[in-house]
Amino acid sequence: MLKRGFDVRWVNLVMNLVRTVQFLLVLNGVQGDTFTPTRGIRQGDPLSPANTQNYRNMRLLLDGYCCACSQQINFGKSSLFFSPNTPASIRTHLGAILRMTMVDDPGKYLGLPTMWGRSKKEAMQFVREKLLRKLSGWKQSLLSEASKEVLIKAVAQAVPNYPMGVFLFPKMFCTKMEFEIANFWWGQKQEERKIHWVRWTELGLPKHEGGMGFRDFHDFNLALLAKQCWQLLTEPNFLWARLIKARYFPGCNFMEATKGSRASWAWASLI
Repeated sequence: MLKRGFDVRWVNLVMNLVRTVQFLLVLNGVQGDTFTPTRGIRQGDPLSPANTQNYRNMRLLLDGYCCACSQQINFGKSSLFFSPNTPASIRTHLGAILRMTMVDDPGKYLGLPTMWGRSKKEAMQFVREKLLRKLSGWKQSLLSEASKEVLIKAVAQAVPNYPMGVFLFPKMFCTKMEFEIANFWWGQKQEERKIHWVRWTELGLPKHEGGMGFRDFHDFNLALLAKQCWQLLTEPNFLWARLIKARYFPGCNFMEATKGSRASWAWASLI
């Protein structure tokens, strides 16, 4: 961990968890003396890998939860996601015990795909396509200006809330999303010619200044990232803040931190 740049205090905390724990074994009904381990469980140790009994125990826990809280798990909507290194026989066996289907994509969490590659374009395109799907669905109905205003503010402009709180999107990408929303505002039907009678910057003004109060995506993106930076400064004991510090600026404070040569997209967005 030290070679990977983790802070010494973080390394000491992890090592204390290993060095201070004590084990006690019962062999043939006789309780032995306690002892302190010198390392974690080795890979391949029979205490570590899952087996058929573990699968069944997992199913018993799920069934016990259903009985205790009078709720029913929808196994039709539940799925299993495996590592590519998991043998096909284990996948099939576990799926049969838990009665769940296997998927290659674990889906989305908080508006973003759970897994994607290194491509920023892929992540941004996902956000844009989600926005376009919502806008195209609304174009099938005849909506008043008041209805369109509510949909834009409450739904369309809320689509990138979480991604923009984590990543800095290019200004051009923000402009493209604003253009799609403006098309919906000025021309509802797909075949209509969409003449933008007023610039988007004027629509973004408060109503008492003659605008509609629509959000500027780029400014909103910067505001959300600034909030994250403020938390790093004012709440350094948060778990995520300690992890960021241990990974990217272990020897200085946030105001003195640099992006580094191999910064992640999230960290580069904060710097």
